[in-house]
Amino acid sequence: MNLSDLERAILLCLARGMQSKEIAVCIERKKPTVEQHIRLLFAKCGAKTRAQLVAIAIERGAVNVRLTSTG
Repeated sequence: MNLSDLERAILLCLARGMQSKEIAVCIERKKPTVEQHIRLLFAKCGAKTRAQLVAIAIERGAVNVRLTSTG
């Protein structure tokens, strides 16, 4: 999956459950810009939902998330 650093940052934020407004603050962009990047990511990945987008990114190795257990 050929993604820019900005796209990877947005995907990581999505994987953390952030909304567009939170992502905009995190990556220092405006909310409409974030939403445009997300739409482009949907098209690149063939995803229909944010959850599906994150799942595809994880499967393809574009985003590395750590799973931790609580116990």
